[in-house]
Amino acid sequence: MAESAVLMTRSRRSWTGVLATCALLAVFATTATASSAAKRKHHPGRGPSGVAMPVGNQTCWKQVLADKFTGTALDSKWQKYNGVVGGNLGGWWARSHTVVKGGELILKTYSDPPNCTNAAICPLFNNEVSGGVKSKLSLTYGKVLVRVKTTPVADDTFLALLYPTSDVAPPESDFIVDGGPLNLTTIGAFLKFGTPVTVLTDSVTANAAQWHTLGLIWSPGEVQYTIDGNVWATESNPNVSSVPMNIVLQSQTDCEAVAGLTCTEETFVIKAGAQRKAAELGLMLVSCDTSPRNTGIAGEADDWEFGAGAGFYVNATQEPWSRHYRMYDYVLEELRATVLANFAARPDRVGIFGHSMGGHGALVLALRNPQVYKSVSAYAPICSPTRCAWGQKALPRYLGEDRSTWARYDAVELVKSGGRQVYPEILVDQGLADKFLHQSQLLPELLESACASVGQPLRLRRHEGYDHGYYFIATFISDHLLF
Repeated sequence: MAESAVLMTRSRRSWTGVLATCALLAVFATTATASSAAKRKHHPGRGPSGVAMPVGNQTCWKQVLADKFTGTALDSKWQKYNGVVGGNLGGWWARSHTVVKGGELILKTYSDPPNCTNAAICPLFNNEVSGGVKSKLSLTYGKVLVRVKTTPVADDTFLALLYPTSDVAPPESDFIVDGGPLNLTTIGAFLKFGTPVTVLTDSVTANAAQWHTLGLIWSPGEVQYTIDGNVWATESNPNVSSVPMNIVLQSQTDCEAVAGLTCTEETFVIKAGAQRKAAELGLMLVSCDTSPRNTGIAGEADDWEFGAGAGFYVNATQEPWSRHYRMYDYVLEELRATVLANFAARPDRVGIFGHSMGGHGALVLALRNPQVYKSVSAYAPICSPTRCAWGQKALPRYLGEDRSTWARYDAVELVKSGGRQVYPEILVDQGLADKFLHQSQLLPELLESACASVGQPLRLRRHEGYDHGYYFIATFISDHLLF
């Protein structure tokens, strides 16, 4: 069995505008095995690292790859990211944003219009461009160690992961997930497998702005996450990947402008900063994807406003979308039933909230099912998709040309047709610097008018200076969890 990467460096200064700085990489091989019985174990967190990066062979481990990132050019053992990676239409990479200097691999994220060359998607995240690399080495099982620290840049994230050599995911093992000023106190890990995708999430308290040696030990049926020589979490599961993987180090800016549209179930989990407050309140957070994925429908991922990443939480009636795009039923029935059957959740205390397209979905699901959802709130929701360009593009393709069927997925129309108060109050937060507000995509004033006309209390809070991104969400997340 092969073991993957160790990254190591001495402490150096921070770089303004740099999300992640890494140094030294080493790879080992071992014959160790692990039990495949499903179990989860968390270990105590650790403070700043004083532990040196391992060098050379270790007990039970043979080094098969190492990189100290010396000189000024990336070694031929790596490939630089460029353009869209893995079909992710919410981010952009350029080779020039991956820099080797002073014994460090530096992944830079900043607005760079000349290098963000897709006119359709780059404006969605302010033309921010990131850096990333993938190893040419492919391995099945092993240990990967990365010496890394991050500096806060916008809402961006640094990830170190193992990604299938086939470029078909899942499976995937993200063993370092950190970044942004709101997440520098926590480092996360995500293990993904199966269809539909199962995501096992772990996190450890650590100062990500200081150097740490972080890693993953991958063996049959088990992964262990390490920090500074100590295992901090263990995931044992028979579904742990056994396919060849490459090592990926990347910074990533995605879903900043259109969270909801283009995003996945991970976006809120990584960027909202909601976990600590939810734990204090005893709340369970369940995050779902924005559409089905990899259905085989031709052109499914060609347009960020429709198809993959843009399911609009409807039950599609038009072929070929009706075979898979039934996100309304998925959230209302399948997802809720799965959570209630497998976790100690209370069916009489379920609330729902969302952002942008997700805010639209939350409002529609709640207004049509008040017996299920006891509260509803939203950030910058698409309040009336029947009246905005996004909805008028997507709804006829999902539902047909009969506009009466669109109204069942329009919060403004549902409030008006209901003709009465449904909830004690609905909470909506809207940033006044949100460019989609000024493009008439969100239309909160129509929801405000509809609620006033039927006596439905609405707390619509307008916030100067806030846009459509995740700083906005993170600022007010406690209010929505308390609501």
